[in-house]
Amino acid sequence: MASLPASYLQAQKNFLTLGQITQWSSAGAGIFVYGSLMLPSVAARRIAPDDIDEATFAHRMTPASITHHARLAVRDTPFCALVDQGSPDDTVHGFVIFGLTPQERGRVDRYEAGQYSREPVDVVIAARQPSNHERSQRSEDDDEKTQLMTLELGVETYIWAGPADRLVPVTETVWSLQDFLQAPEYRLLAG
Repeated sequence: MASLPASYLQAQKNFLTLGQITQWSSAGAGIFVYGSLMLPSVAARRIAPDDIDEATFAHRMTPASITHHARLAVRDTPFCALVDQGSPDDTVHGFVIFGLTPQERGRVDRYEAGQYSREPVDVVIAARQPSNHERSQRSEDDDEKTQLMTLELGVETYIWAGPADRLVPVTETVWSLQDFLQAPEYRLLAG
């Protein structure tokens, strides 16, 4: 089993404050990612300008989840698709990427081109409520003292628009980030 990249683990712990979310959102709606773009190494290379590394890009990401949707494997590829299942029991965990410029948004559109449609959705994220001490000076030790609040946020994501027969039912296989990390496509996309 492949270990998860450090930048992915960094993004998993990146809980933004409400102020940061408001600031990032002023540039436009965030984008919920749930597959290969959950990896900052892939996202930075495919979306961001050449001068942004994956660790820097990970700071633009925060964990998020969406209900009423399922993540399905795309047949004969290491990729996945998000589909609206309509059941509140279906939840997909991923990340919201904030602060995308129009050029970066265009790169995401091209990356997801063909089989996906960009659509507005609501996701749930956890935002950090900084203590008075954190407002003045934040240290690594303060992470344990940080309180999180849950927010519902309107963002965009890419919903599967391709043929249904290209998707593998969950009863047959479940898409896995670990499996994607083993695929040759990961090494190609992450560079």
